[in-house]
Amino acid sequence: TDRSNNSDGLKGGNICTIQMIPLERSRKPWRSCLPSWRTRSSGKWEKGEAVVKRAVRRFANLRADAIKERIRKDGKEVTFLTVEEYSDYPDNQAWDCESSVEGNQLREINRVCPFSTAFREIGLEQAGKLYCEEIDLALNEAFFGKIKFERPSLFTDGPCAPCEMIVTRLDK
Repeated sequence: TDRSNNSDGLKGGNICTIQMIPLERSRKPWRSCLPSWRTRSSGKWEKGEAVVKRAVRRFANLRADAIKERIRKDGKEVTFLTVEEYSDYPDNQAWDCESSVEGNQLREINRVCPFSTAFREIGLEQAGKLYCEEIDLALNEAFFGKIKFERPSLFTDGPCAPCEMIVTRLDK
């Protein structure tokens, strides 16, 4: 895998992230809560899904605020390129990501991501899907305001499926 800069200046992969979030409060370890969360009985799935989405969105807003503050402190504009440049994730070889920016649109294809790999390995693909569906949307909205967000594919689409997103800024 190559994390070197692409021709468009993006390092690739830093916009996507993941954090394991306990799905409900319990005295038991959080993994013991998953069987009831993963079922749709008694509305638990919907309630758990809403809790995860709120937590992910809060996390995204806090991350974006800190990154935007650093960008603006250096007198720069918040763009796809500066968000990538100022990302709070260290460079590493765990990603295989292709990113391109054309005008007001970012297209990113992650073929290998340490988070999707981990979700697959521990059998929590559906929890990972929920997280991944929300985090990229929430981060990009927090960075850029009004956007059009498309998710042509996600790692749960198949055993070798990439995660792909297309973000179009609507304010520019």
